[in-house]
Amino acid sequence: MSRLINYIRSENRKQQIIFAGRIDKTKGIDKLLTAWKTYSTYGRQTVQLIICGTGPEEEWCNEYIISNKLEPSVKMIGYVENQKVTQMIAESLALILPTQWYEGFPMTIVEAYRYGTPVLGSRIGNVDNLVIDDVTGYGFDYKSSESIVESIVRLLEAKKQGKDLYQSTFQFYQEYYTAEENFKILSNIYQQITK
Repeated sequence: MSRLINYIRSENRKQQIIFAGRIDKTKGIDKLLTAWKTYSTYGRQTVQLIICGTGPEEEWCNEYIISNKLEPSVKMIGYVENQKVTQMIAESLALILPTQWYEGFPMTIVEAYRYGTPVLGSRIGNVDNLVIDDVTGYGFDYKSSESIVESIVRLLEAKKQGKDLYQSTFQFYQEYYTAEENFKILSNIYQQITK
């Protein structure tokens, strides 16, 4: 990941939420699009959903977007090189992970945090452990499209009310996920077991 990308302040971010991953039901793409349809129905089309990735549900997604008239509020862009995806995550209001599966340790979350990008994530597995409400983003019930909508609304309301999740997410990364912090933690573990 490029170190040339810097933290982007809230007011300078693009009005978009990004999904970056495999286009597959286990990643929750169907729940996400159903949620976005509901979100759009309420006339809340101030934010665009950008979908990066490829997978077995691409055709279904394109048909769903067209049949539910979700363009231009949803944009599928297919495969994107890692450095470009990283830039897009850094510029976005949030990264969204509607996974339906127990993820180990999704590095995309840490990548988002590195640039102060909050995460909207399923309350399942380690995604639930890594996303802290009102600090690094918002969690949602992985089975509920309405819960996804609520997390999007919470993010946008927090921004309107001046809550700087971008700064708190960036600080969280600095405290827990930099190479220096991980080295300190590892050194402490070694010191404890060699006593």
